[in-house]
Amino acid sequence: MAFVRRVWRSVAEPASLREILLQPAGRSLVYLVLLVTVTFAVSAARNLVAFSQAYSACRHLLTHHLPEFSLRDGILRVEGPQPYVYAMDETSPTTMVIVDSTISPEFEDLEGYGLHRYEAFLFLGRDRAWTNYRGTPEALRYADLGLEFDKQLLVRLMPYAWPLAAVFGLAVWVFALAGKVISTAFAACLVSLLARAGRKTPPFFVAWNLAAHAVTAPVLLDFVRSQLGLGLHGTARFVLYYGITLVYAHLALARTEETVAVPPEDRQTAVL
Repeated sequence: MAFVRRVWRSVAEPASLREILLQPAGRSLVYLVLLVTVTFAVSAARNLVAFSQAYSACRHLLTHHLPEFSLRDGILRVEGPQPYVYAMDETSPTTMVIVDSTISPEFEDLEGYGLHRYEAFLFLGRDRAWTNYRGTPEALRYADLGLEFDKQLLVRLMPYAWPLAAVFGLAVWVFALAGKVISTAFAACLVSLLARAGRKTPPFFVAWNLAAHAVTAPVLLDFVRSQLGLGLHGTARFVLYYGITLVYAHLALARTEETVAVPPEDRQTAVL
C-alpha cells in the first residue's frame, strides 16, 4: 500500500515530492523498479493471453489439420490435395492460411485466392511464403531462412515455446528496466539544470530522487498509450515524456525555498 500511495501522491500531489528529496537514492531506485515491474506485469499478462491463444491455435492447426510436409533445400513439399485452406477462426474468419506447394506464387497470383477479404493471411507456396502481417503483403523465400524441418520436428518443438517465451519476457523486462534507469538518470540531469536555473544547487542524488518520482505520470501515460495502441512519433514522445517530468519537478522545486541539510553521512549540503 505504501507503493500505491507514493504513486498516487507522485501524480496527484507533486508538491509532496519534497518529502523524498533527502531519502537514500537506493529507495528511489527501488520505487522505480517497482513502477517498471508493475506496468510491465500488466502488459505481460495481456500479451500472455494473446500468446496462449496463438499457441493453442498453432498447435491445433499443426497436429490436427496440416498434412505431412517438409522443407528441404528451400523447397516446401506437402502431401495430399492442394490448395489446402484453413481459417484460424471458423465462425468469423479474419485470418486465413493457404498452402499450395505446386506453385511459386508472385503477388498477382494471390488475387485468385481472395486473400484481400481477410485481415491477415499466410500463403505457403513452393519456394516462398506471402503474408500481410505488417499490413502490406511481403514475400519470404525459404532459402533465405537457411532452415530444414518437417511437420514431426515442429510438433516435437512446440512444448519448448513456453520456456522460450518466459526467457524472452525476462530479457524484455531487464532491458526495459535498464532503459528506464538510464532515462531517469538523464531526467535527473535535466532536473539539476532546472534547479540551477532557479538558483538552487541540489547534489545529483537529490535530483535523482526527484526525477525517479517525477517520471511517474509520464510512465503511466506512456503505458496507457501503448495499451490503447495509440501511436506517437519518437520526437513528440520524447518531448512529452521529459516535458511532463520537468513540470512535476518544477512544481516540487517551486515549493521548496529553504536550505535543506543533507544527512551527515552524505557529507554535503543541498541548497534548494
